Parts: sequence; structure tokens; C-alpha cells
Amino acid sequence: MLDSFTPCPKDFKACRTTYDPDIGIHWGSMLYIRKDIPHVPIPLQSRLQAVAIQAGLNRRYTVCSLYLPPSTNITKDSLLNLIQQLPQPFVIMDLSICSSNCALDFEWKVLDDLRSSDHYPTVLYTQEGAPTDGIPRWCTEKADWTKFEELSTVQNSIDSFSSVEAALEYLNDTLYTAGINSIPKSSGKFRRRPVPWWSDTIRNLHRATRRALTRLHCHRNDENLVAYRKSRALLRRTIKEAKHQSWAKFVSSFNYRTPASTVWKKLRKISGKYTISPPPVLKLDGSLVFDPKDVSNALANHFANISKPDNSSSGYQYRMREQQRNLDFTAPHEESYNLPFTEKEYDSALNSCRCGLNIRFPVFGKWQHHISVFFGLEKAYDTTWKHGILKAVHAIGIRGEMAFFIKNFLANRVFRIRVGNIISEIRQQEEGVPQGGVLSVILFSLAINGVTSVIPPDILATLFDDQISCVDETRFLELIFDKHLSWVPYLKTLKTRCLETMQILSFSTYLMGR
Repeated sequence: MLDSFTPCPKDFKACRTTYDPDIGIHWGSMLYIRKDIPHVPIPLQSRLQAVAIQAGLNRRYTVCSLYLPPSTNITKDSLLNLIQQLPQPFVIMDLSICSSNCALDFEWKVLDDLRSSDHYPTVLYTQEGAPTDGIPRWCTEKADWTKFEELSTVQNSIDSFSSVEAALEYLNDTLYTAGINSIPKSSGKFRRRPVPWWSDTIRNLHRATRRALTRLHCHRNDENLVAYRKSRALLRRTIKEAKHQSWAKFVSSFNYRTPASTVWKKLRKISGKYTISPPPVLKLDGSLVFDPKDVSNALANHFANISKPDNSSSGYQYRMREQQRNLDFTAPHEESYNLPFTEKEYDSALNSCRCGLNIRFPVFGKWQHHISVFFGLEKAYDTTWKHGILKAVHAIGIRGEMAFFIKNFLANRVFRIRVGNIISEIRQQEEGVPQGGVLSVILFSLAINGVTSVIPPDILATLFDDQISCVDETRFLELIFDKHLSWVPYLKTLKTRCLETMQILSFSTYLMGR
């Protein structure tokens, strides 16, 4: 048992009993578990000072820490009542009781420091280790781009393939093979992330300094002493220059639009701090799901069910009748939007992306009324009617290759969910547009474009899609309004931003002082 004044070890999460002297819990018991291990607390109904969690490793385990104060008598009934509340297999620490089917899965170790307790803390190790494997990533900073350019050269022409699918598969295989042979990948194993200023040069100098120190310890003479001091001085100077360059790059990456969360994330990174995100744990039908494969499949099934049309809704029959009607997208002649891109059009599109968006509302200057209506659609992208999008495309006169491209873009869509380095089984998206797709925003806007048709024609209406949620407060033109149109939420937000900025400046000053 560790008291409340004992700091939590780094990369661990603390779980402890609640202080309740009415039922005899004065100090309580505490468990520390690594943050990268998925776990959930287990509520206990017992007068014993115990805390329990269920953790997911290679299988599910229940770990219970039981604190027995000195000169405390424990009855058999109270212990049996505690055991009956623990899902098997379980381990009870302090009494060293565990299920027979997990007796060989752990190792025990007792720490030498009491840590302000009357019991020595016990450390529990698993034989197979925690699931800490991550996702292997491409190390583009170490890539051989000259070799990649040579290997990615396409040898076959587009006319030599029997179909577009065959040409696309050939292109994907060529690029992937070139990447494998010219761009290294990380191992995916979890390790402590280095600070931003760390480099291979500093690593080599650090190793050389340690070797010089080892030689000095083995053979103490003036020559080894001078060599060690020179190596240490070079290492210190290199680290100081790297920190200075990293700090200059760090400061130049921010502006007044940078969110405070991004600033804090980089500040923690530059100070060498990092956090571990545990894998998700789901609760399905009253039971906990720890296995990443089961979690990914459960999430995939959930999103697949969302995209299925609701046959109990009032508009289901109408949708079925409309989908029976065939939309004719054939074009009698070649439209300009179906022609290949020219270099001039490509440059014009890039220049348009670089330009800012300037929105003006002249109604304020003419003393006219301007009404803004904010409405939110739950699960909007996942439930958008695909045939309704095609009807909107057909209504605005899109024909030919572009129309067929949109139709094929929406048809037969499948998806998979990734949890860590585990990928779920393939699921079908019956309705909706893909999240994060380039065309999704435009297609969703076409689907809801008919909302303004009920507005009288003498009133100018503009529809803007920004996925704004309907809440008691909303943001409009960088101002925050509540349902009473008062300035209170805006001033509170402004105060919060100022306090966050002051905290960032204070922490930055502390880092510069180091």
C-alpha cells in the first residue's frame, strides 16, 4: 500500500480505494499499472481494503491489491465474498492468492523501499510481456530518393494493360516495391521517444564519450583523462548547438492561429516528456473486450450498421422506389469538364488553393436583416443517401465521364478499422460518403443542397457546410454567441486563451533557462 503523498511512477496509472472511515477504510490499497496496458477498474462491495482492475494482456487477468493493516483479523466469509466478485483468472496481492490456471503466468518481486507504508510494495511481471508493438512507419528522412526515382520508373505504357484495374495494380506494386527497397521502416516496437534535438551525431558522440570514460576507469593516466575531457566537451558543445537550433525551429513553427493543444504537445516533446495511449477497451453486452482484433471487428460492425438504411423509417419506401429508376448519365458530346487537365488549369488550381477566402456580408452596411441558422445532422456523412447524391448530380447537368466517376466512387465501398497494428475484417458501407475523402464534402453539400428550396425566392440564401454541432454556444465570424446573444461566452473564452498563453510563455521561459 502506498499513501497519497507517494508520487505515481512515470508511465503508470494509479488505482486506489476511496477513503471511507465509516466502513473502516482509513489508508486503503493502491495498484499501479502501465498506461499502455488496456485495463478497467472493477467495483468491489467489500469492507476489506481492496482495489481491483481487469487488464488485457495475452488474455484477460484480474489483479486485486488487498491491504491488511497490522493486527487485523480477516474472516473466511469476507475473503470468499471478495473472491466471488473477481472475474477469473485473478491474482490477489498481499495474500499471494491466484487462480490455478494463471499461477505460472507471472513473476513476483518485492521492492526494498517501503515508500511510507507498513508493507513492502510488490511488483507483478508477466512472462510474455505487455502488448507494446506499434505501427511500423516509413522513415522518409532516411530515404534514398535517387534510388526511389530509379525504381519507380514505369516501364509499361497504359495501352499495354487490359483494364484500368490492371494498370492501377501495376502502378501500386511498382511504387510499393520502390519504397520497400529505398525507404527504411521503423520496427514498430515501443521505445522512449528522443527529444527533437537528438540526432545520430549526438548518439555517436555520446557512445564515444562513454568509451573514453570506460578506458579512463580501466587505465587511469593523463592521456586517457585528456581524451575523455575532450570527448565530453565536444558532446556538450554539440548538444548545446542542437538545442539552440531546435528551439529556433520550434519557435518559428507557431503563429497566432496555432492551437494551444499543439503548442503544449510540442513543449512536452522538446522537454523529453511523452505519454502512452493504451489500446481501447469496449464493453459489449455487459462483457469487456480487450483483444485488439475483437475491438477492431466490433468497431467495424458498428460503423457498418450505421451505414445500413433504416427500413422502419418513413422515407424508406420512397428511397426504394427512387432507386429503381435508372439515371441516364450518357453524354451526346464531350463536355469541357470531361477533358484531361491542362498544365494551365493545374497551375490555376494551385494558385487558388494558396489564396485566402474573403467573405463579406454587405447587409450590415445597408441596415438589412441577416439571419444565420445553424443545424446539425447526426451521423451525416455515414448516412447520406447515395442515390440522392446521384440525383443531385444528374439534376445539375453533370454527364459523361465525371458522372460515371462519381457513381463508381460511391458504389461497392468497403472499409476496415485499424486498432494499433491490428486490422479488422472487411465491412461494406451501404450508404454514406467516406470519411476524409476528397470528394466527400462536395458530394455531401450536393445531397443537402435542396434545403434552401423552401425559402422564398426574394430572399438570398447561402448554404455553408462546416459540420457545426448544435449546442448552447456557437462560433460565428470568430465570435462566440450563446442563446441570449450575450458577450459572456466570448469573454470567458478570451480569458481562457490568455491564461493558456501565459502558461505557455511561463513554461517556455523555464525551458530556455535550462
